[in-house]
Amino acid sequence: MESVRIVGFDPALANWGAAIAEYDIETGDLNLVEIGLEKTKKTKKRAKGLDIYERSRRLNRFVRKFADRGDFVFSELPVGSQSASAAWGLSAAVATLASISKPVEFVTVKQVKEVVGLDMPEKAEMIAWAMNNYPDADWHMRKYKGEMVPMNDNEHMADAVAVIHAGLQTKAWDSFIASLQVSQR
Repeated sequence: MESVRIVGFDPALANWGAAIAEYDIETGDLNLVEIGLEKTKKTKKRAKGLDIYERSRRLNRFVRKFADRGDFVFSELPVGSQSASAAWGLSAAVATLASISKPVEFVTVKQVKEVVGLDMPEKAEMIAWAMNNYPDADWHMRKYKGEMVPMNDNEHMADAVAVIHAGLQTKAWDSFIASLQVSQR
């Protein structure tokens, strides 16, 4: 089986979701290998710039842990900010993506949300879609009224999985696979 490792990112300064999947070139099967979430919290004990710097360093280590194990990287492209704080976070996320040594192909929020078959699915619908497709993944769960239920922070990992699925529908992916097939001849 000839396979390719694909990394998917749902980037944000506070909650960065990641996923790695194996794509079988011959069959087109996709197997989720790992999911992860890096949470960073701001601290008021440091100057804002230093706080963003430290949080960015944490994200960079987390992102490299995933990106370095992939053959192809897809990411949702972070866009827009409604405040100065959000602009800091957006800049940190974009800079972290730019630090990846492999090329990164971007998908839009709309492309990611369309993967689940709904125009604009809610957080719970994204999580349910991902957990139904990959029930054996290491989803974050908690006990609620005696029953294990998914935690809301699964949204970021679910989005990272959906990023991979959205990326597989792009021209960039088609070109990558075509180049692999040519090189194997």
